[in-house]
Amino acid sequence: MIIRRDLFVGKHDGAIFYTLGQRHGLNVGGGLPYYVVGKDMEKNEVYVSRSIDNGSLWRKELRLADIHWINQAPHKDKDVQVRLRHRGALFDAKIDGDIVHLSASGCAVVRVSICGDI
Repeated sequence: MIIRRDLFVGKHDGAIFYTLGQRHGLNVGGGLPYYVVGKDMEKNEVYVSRSIDNGSLWRKELRLADIHWINQAPHKDKDVQVRLRHRGALFDAKIDGDIVHLSASGCAVVRVSICGDI
């Protein structure tokens, strides 16, 4: 694991096993937690940061995959709220096809989101 391109901080079992934003299971000690902020799959490198404010952790747009709408997809200009983590806060957003446009930055990289009408 690499905190900067020139600072090695630990070993891992393969970049494939880590997700962006991951904090637990990195097995890198020494005070503040590390967060996965990037990966280079070809080099099998995982990039980490101790800063929760690292720009690589936060998104203002998300791309949805494996979408399943219970009724129908919301209209492009319809305001919705998006929950990005189980029991997490709701974020105001708009959805355009498979892209979620969040009204405010501050959403970490996620694997699951739940959307609903306001």
